[in-house]
Formats: sequence, C-alpha cells, structure tokens
Amino acid sequence: MEGQDGWEEPDKEPGEPAPDDDDERGQELIFGGGPTSLYWNHIAWNHIAWNHIAWNHIAWNSLPEAQQDWNTLRAGPLAAGSLASVDIKDLLVDPGVYEMFGSIVECALPNTSSLDYDLDDDGMIDTSFPGVYGLEPGWEHSACDESCQRSVSACIYARVNYFGERNLMAWRRGSGIELNSHTSGLENPSYGITQSFDLEEGAMWGNMFQETPEIYTCRGEDYLVEISLLGIELDLLGGAVPMAAMRMCYGDEDCMRDLHVGPCSDVCTTKRSNGGYEGCLDPNADPSEDPYDEVITVRRADFNIHADFITGHGLAPELSSCADHVSDLDPSCAGGAGAHDAGCVELTRTECASHDLYETGLALNRHANLCTAYVCAIKNSCCTLWWDSDCVDKAMTLCQ
Repeated sequence: MEGQDGWEEPDKEPGEPAPDDDDERGQELIFGGGPTSLYWNHIAWNHIAWNHIAWNHIAWNSLPEAQQDWNTLRAGPLAAGSLASVDIKDLLVDPGVYEMFGSIVECALPNTSSLDYDLDDDGMIDTSFPGVYGLEPGWEHSACDESCQRSVSACIYARVNYFGERNLMAWRRGSGIELNSHTSGLENPSYGITQSFDLEEGAMWGNMFQETPEIYTCRGEDYLVEISLLGIELDLLGGAVPMAAMRMCYGDEDCMRDLHVGPCSDVCTTKRSNGGYEGCLDPNADPSEDPYDEVITVRRADFNIHADFITGHGLAPELSSCADHVSDLDPSCAGGAGAHDAGCVELTRTECASHDLYETGLALNRHANLCTAYVCAIKNSCCTLWWDSDCVDKAMTLCQ
C-alpha cells in the first residue's frame, strides 16, 4: 500500500502475524456498526432482567403478556428444541422479546446462518435474525444441552450494558465453549487485538435458560475504580467497584452485590494460556455443583460505559486518558445522560490523538482513544508505522 511520499507499507511487521482484513470487523472483536445491535455490546440490562433476576425490581405481574410468555419459553422449551423450530413468531410483536431472541441467535449461530420469519402471514419473509458469533451452531437444528445453554448465556451476559449503549471489547473463551471456525479468534487472538485490548475487565458465566437464571461475574486484574470519583453512592467493596459490574449495573448496589462474586483469581481454578478463565464457581454455591468452563473473559481498551466515538451517557474522565482530556476541553462531556454529544465525539476524534483520525500522518498511539484501538486491532501498522489512507478509511467506516 502506498503512503505519503511514495513510501510503500509492508503487509506486516517483521515477526508479527499477517493482518486479517477479510472481515473489517474481525471475529475476535465484539462490536459492530450502524443502527443494529450486531457485534455491539448493545443489550440493555432490563432486557435480561426479565429473567427473574432479583435486582431488576420488575414484578412478574407487571410484565406485558408477551414477555411473560417469553419467560415461560426461555425456562425450558426454548433450549429443549432447535432454534429453527421454536414457536416464537407471535411473541416477536414485543420489541423486548424481538431483541432478546435476536441476541440469542447472534450468540448461538454463525454469520453464515439466519432465522427467517413471515410475521404477517402473507407468504413473504419480512424478518430475519442473523447469526454472528457462532458459539453453538448446532442449536439451529438440534436441542441445546446444558453446556450449550451456558455458552450462549455467557455471551449474552458479556454484552450487557446498563444504558443499552454500544461498546467495544475482545473476548477469551473458557474450554467449555466450543472451539470451531467461528470461535477461533476467542482462542488465538491476533497481535493487534492483544495490544489494543490490554485491560482485563473480568469474566462472566451462568445459565439464563433455567427457571431461576444464574448469572455471575468476577473481577479481572485491571478492574477497580474509586466509587467516589464517579459520583456514585455505594457501600460496596471498600469504596471501589469492579468494572464488569460497573458496565452491567452502574449505580445499582443490589445488582452489583448479587452479580459480583469476587476476584477471578479466587473463584476460578484456571487461567488458560489464551487469557480466559475457567473452572469458575460462586463461592457460596453448593459444593457439589460443577464449576463452569463455559466462561467468557472480557478484555477492554478502556473502561468507560460506552465507546467514545458514539454519542451517549457522559464519560467519566477517570476511566480513560481521552475522556480526561475531552472533559478538560469541555466539562459538560462528563455529565449524565446524553452528555457525550456530537461535539464531544468530534473532540475525541480531533483532540485525543496527535492528529485528526480522518487525516493521514504519523502512526497514532493505539490508546489515544477507542477508535485508534479499534483500527489498530484490525490493522496493527496504523499504530506502529503510518496512519495512511487505509487507516483513515477504516476510522471513517468503523468509528461511527
């Protein structure tokens, strides 16, 4: 690829694996773009909180009928048959059921599969649920056993965001999650991904397909922030909060207390060579219960509640150098709901790195903001050799 002054960029750096640009978004990264939830950490907490979770403060008798029917389906019949044969069409009129079922399909099936429905019975397909991650491709035409249920549940839990806002992360699999052509990136991450996503948030496991769902998270090696700095009033963990619980629960102390079970190094027996935990169990569980190997370990480039290149809730300056810099330039960007507006997004693009992300120039620091981490996870040389026109194109395509 030709850069400035005729300089030609090598395909890869010496000693590094060749970049995989067949899929701009890469199977190892959990993200996406556009108006859909594909690839994104974009499941609002209350979409999972239908499932009998104590801290949701939603009474069963206040649920809409379709959601009550969904809970009945979720706790048994859904996993007992294939996704392709499940009788769910009438429930898809509820937006929450629609999104939750779509998220399950995304986690279970690969991007070569989709489930299609004719919702208005006119003989035409009008709704499709595409697969994405392919953790349990066999569920499309066969029942989902306990290991399958645990794997898909871990995927769902790892994508929860309290505000339903989009984020970007990389995953590592426990050995209980099937290793196949679609999950290979969760086993052997690329060099760029490893360098960009260098913070260990924690791990998630459980089973949402039981009558009373199990959901657990443990805190990783890079996990704590002082609660007082975030303006949250909580009496928990000695005044500090694990970041996985922060992303999933924000300021809901009941949620954090019920969900967080301790340091991953204490509650999981093994940390695999790929960085994923397994053998995880709630220390208060029945000793006869089998530990979970169907565990997803989440790694992050920063710990803010959503990606800094999209609008949303204000970003805490304590959680990334870019958010800190942007809040110095415009303190309102660190405010509450909707505070990180289009102006704040532009500041992250133009002010956090040594030059505008939409302009060619010297290689950028991969941790300048989340977009540089994103682009350099896909193409490592953008942060080691030259931020060329291809890096600009990737930033313009991916960071919107």
